[in-house]
Amino acid sequence: WLNRYEWTYSVTLTPNSRDQQTSPDKMYRLLHEWDARMNRCLFGPKWTKRQDERLFFFFFLEKPVVNPHWHGLLRLDPSNPTDQPRLEARFKGECERLWKRVVRAGTTDVKMVHTPEGISKYVTKELAGVVQYECFVCPRTFDPTAS
Repeated sequence: WLNRYEWTYSVTLTPNSRDQQTSPDKMYRLLHEWDARMNRCLFGPKWTKRQDERLFFFFFLEKPVVNPHWHGLLRLDPSNPTDQPRLEARFKGECERLWKRVVRAGTTDVKMVHTPEGISKYVTKELAGVVQYECFVCPRTFDPTAS
């Protein structure tokens, strides 16, 4: 079902905290904070009003008990297609910096998606586990305008 979308990047966000047992709730809050920072960086201070341009992604929590990290598929979809190269460069340049603002020891891995079939299997490889199934984030989950 993930292959229905055109993805720009595969993104891994790892907190690398000393406490390797970061709860799924805390991981969710960290991802939420990173999402807000990244949208503001890419789309400006009024990013909440630009619903059609915000980041579109699915993130899946992996190894929530030990070494928790997020694997995600993300699409940059500007309203003006000529903005795509600028957005991609900005995203790649700011992704880790903003994650480190959320989690000082955090690291990222950002890769361009060329073959969506293989990468979609990779990011969902642990979805069969109960915690992982309950801990994935859909597009617009963090939409501040939703009730």
